[in-house]
Amino acid sequence: MKIRLSLLALLSLFLSSCVINGKNSSSLNIDGTGVSASSSNFGSESKRILLTYSGSAANKEFTNSLIEKFKEERKNIGDNNIYDILYLEREPNQVTFFGGNWKSGPDIYEFTTDRFSELYKLGVLSKITGTNANFINENYGNYGKNLATFNGDYYAYPYTGDSTYYIHYNKSFFTSDDVKSIETMLNKAQLAGKKIGFPLNDSYYGGAILYSFGASCNTNYDNDGNIVSINANFNTDKGLKGAKAIQTIASHPALVNAGVYPLSDDDSDIVAVISGHWNSSYYKNKFYSNYACAVMPTITIDGDTKHLSAFLDGLAFGINPKSLEGDIDRITAAHDLAKFLSNEESQLARFENQSLPPCNINAITNEKISSNPNVKTIISQYDFAITQNNIPKSFWQESGNLLYLILEGSIKTEDDLVENVNLLNDNIIKNTEIM
Repeated sequence: MKIRLSLLALLSLFLSSCVINGKNSSSLNIDGTGVSASSSNFGSESKRILLTYSGSAANKEFTNSLIEKFKEERKNIGDNNIYDILYLEREPNQVTFFGGNWKSGPDIYEFTTDRFSELYKLGVLSKITGTNANFINENYGNYGKNLATFNGDYYAYPYTGDSTYYIHYNKSFFTSDDVKSIETMLNKAQLAGKKIGFPLNDSYYGGAILYSFGASCNTNYDNDGNIVSINANFNTDKGLKGAKAIQTIASHPALVNAGVYPLSDDDSDIVAVISGHWNSSYYKNKFYSNYACAVMPTITIDGDTKHLSAFLDGLAFGINPKSLEGDIDRITAAHDLAKFLSNEESQLARFENQSLPPCNINAITNEKISSNPNVKTIISQYDFAITQNNIPKSFWQESGNLLYLILEGSIKTEDDLVENVNLLNDNIIKNTEIM
């Protein structure tokens, strides 16, 4: 006869077998919005603390090695607690599918930051406050802080910004100066009868350009994760310049409006592609020794020069308040573990093991990073990239509609463009459907 135990039952059985002695000396700061707990149990008898961790199956061995280092560090600083951490295999982009009962879900979990709104709505993200928030303020620049933020507060400990796109090019044709400007690239390609691939029809690529000159879209949620309001200013000069940039690129004869992945034998005239980081190995094989990469280029509209914006998301650790159920010892341990796994040393170890770009302010300047041009390119793009943390579904729909009209050639005049950008902005604000 087969006996199946739920995760909750398994944890209860494990805990019941543990002998726990002594008193815990955790300090707790409850400010009405969240919990900030400091390290626990110094100089007293040990407690056994059980946590469940959810992470990638492929990286299980590596992450477990970091977890063992976390345990060693706790001992070295005088923490007498015994930490038992159970590893659950769940991919970061699938963590929202744990099922309806998050009380028996993981205490700390890896997630892709484009899942923020779903996790927030599920109520499985602990707000990060107090000394834990100080950790984020002290260890991250603007990009890392943005990656940790949802609805105006910190809810995650980021450990990489790895999901974005940039220029992959043939350096036997373009110089490193050429690829600084999209106009230079397109004009040089046209003169030589060459092409540049850029999937403008995709909102993920083309829609980001609307942000290039400072326009933005901010979403406000209630405590249940429902959108209360959306603030957007694409109907300003900033948004109009972004739309003009799309129109300028789309109308150029050297543009191939496609992801051009993979390149066919007929695509030998393509000398550069704006494509995802995940395709870098393919383009390295295609361009061979002539492969090079660079951040998104600039464009000049009405005398104003800016980088073309790109969406850049990553991976972070979330702390599940439903499974921790107010247990101060376990809350403290979960935050301490998340901070350790996202600190400078762990991010550099992850870079060396998995080539993941760090986002810690010290790690990104480490000399080791220069050995990987693709990672170095992503880090350079942190300065102007846009996170997807709380972009509403309406943005993707409406930017897609605008891109279609521009690429189709339906927008003939600047007045037409202004009218359609205003319509885009109005529709984004009106549609409060969650991402």
